[in-house]
Amino acid sequence: MGGNFKFHYVIDGNAKGLFASKGEVRQEGLLLGDGLLPYRTVCDSTTRDSRLVLVLDTTDPDIPAKTREHLQGHHLVLHVSNASAESLERYIDRFSSLHEAEAHKKKLVSEGKGHLFRVVACPCCEATVDLSELSETPYVYCRFCESIFGDGMSTLKDPISYRECDACGYHDRVQGYGEFYFYFLLVIYGFSHNRRHLCDACGSSLGKKLLATNLLFLIGVPNAISCILRAGAGKDTQMAGLTEGNRLAKKGQIDKANEHYQKVLNNFKGHPGVHYNRALGNFASKRMNEGLQDLATVIEVCPTHLPALRLIDRLSTPA
Repeated sequence: MGGNFKFHYVIDGNAKGLFASKGEVRQEGLLLGDGLLPYRTVCDSTTRDSRLVLVLDTTDPDIPAKTREHLQGHHLVLHVSNASAESLERYIDRFSSLHEAEAHKKKLVSEGKGHLFRVVACPCCEATVDLSELSETPYVYCRFCESIFGDGMSTLKDPISYRECDACGYHDRVQGYGEFYFYFLLVIYGFSHNRRHLCDACGSSLGKKLLATNLLFLIGVPNAISCILRAGAGKDTQMAGLTEGNRLAKKGQIDKANEHYQKVLNNFKGHPGVHYNRALGNFASKRMNEGLQDLATVIEVCPTHLPALRLIDRLSTPA
């Protein structure tokens, strides 16, 4: 991707300003209005529909003043128009990850550890994943697009859609769902709409909730049915056990969930996302030792798995 796009800064979930500002993707950085944001300042990124979220190194003095005004902590949120936020994110990730890897390489060389430098390109987003000082393992987690690749994952249909659900935190196929409610009480009527990114289990539950809530007034029924159908259609059969396994694991029925998880593990041995789900299910069932063992397996097969690393950090931090 290259060229121009339009954007609004987003603060507290709301796009600011009546008119969109102009942006441009350049090789040396992202031009936002009249300020250039160097790619080296971008530590992480994600997209949700038309919104691009960038995590910035706020200690960098070259972040434009206008951009700093719209930071929320370390986060910069842009509502992108006239271009795909996802394509824009991938372009940024390719350059920011490369800058980060080159800086790490220089550090290792200066310490006499240049031979430990190792990187790989993510097949989903083309970002550079730094694997320096890590042993070779079957799987790799890309923190830029949140996908898992390696050990046969290339056979999976749309692997970039498999990540942790925004609502429940379990690994599965995640898609965008419109949450629409309509009400009519004599002379008073109204509606609300929200966009959520959910796994198939949460998406199906949302659809059923929407159907029950909107059934009386009919207007919201087509959207509810669409959510239910969307959650159940088009999934790769190699990952078919995840949704039911997750439903059971959330209820604390981890033994029954494992029967479904095993179907995926038969296709992808040691899959870190499945073991991560098992860990969450074991914790929900008060089986702490089994949960910790599953987390250890995740790190063993995929040491870059960021959700597991974050969970381990939370568990090891005193309350």
